[in-house]
Amino acid sequence: MNENFQKIIIAVVVMAVVVVGFILYRQQKTISSLSKAIATNEKTSSTGSLANLESISKNGSGASLVEQQKKGMEDSTMFIAGTVAAVSENTITVEANMPDWDKMKEIASSANSADKPRNAPTYKKTYKVSVNSETQFIIDKLDSIKVGNTIHITSKELIYQTDKLTAVSIISPFKEPNL
Repeated sequence: MNENFQKIIIAVVVMAVVVVGFILYRQQKTISSLSKAIATNEKTSSTGSLANLESISKNGSGASLVEQQKKGMEDSTMFIAGTVAAVSENTITVEANMPDWDKMKEIASSANSADKPRNAPTYKKTYKVSVNSETQFIIDKLDSIKVGNTIHITSKELIYQTDKLTAVSIISPFKEPNL
């Protein structure tokens, strides 16, 4: 009976890691595709001048794509990956790089190709993450998490709506996938 319970727990943990990995992969892929869409804003029209933003928007690129991506992520993202800034008894302070939607829209609207970065612009956001008895730890436990560690947190809350999260699961140490 105990052996079956352990197998079930291991299967659940493996599935959780796979799901979290897939979600991170999709988020990074979305950010990468957004960067490529911003780069496509550099295409010229038949007259030799830069294509206007309205025609780019009709093709699913530029500023409208930024707005679509922003809306989709704000309405569904419940995880962060970042660096541990502080650890206390039941709280972890995490600094995460978040997409800077305003700069992305500005870049998508810009006619100057020199303004177009290779990567999507980000800004640092600090989150206070509450840990409770229901929080699942994958790899390290709370007492093993140190300042400077890279960490992944799945929360109960939408991350774009608040800076105070309740951890459902924590992966520490966490290595972001190379995409």
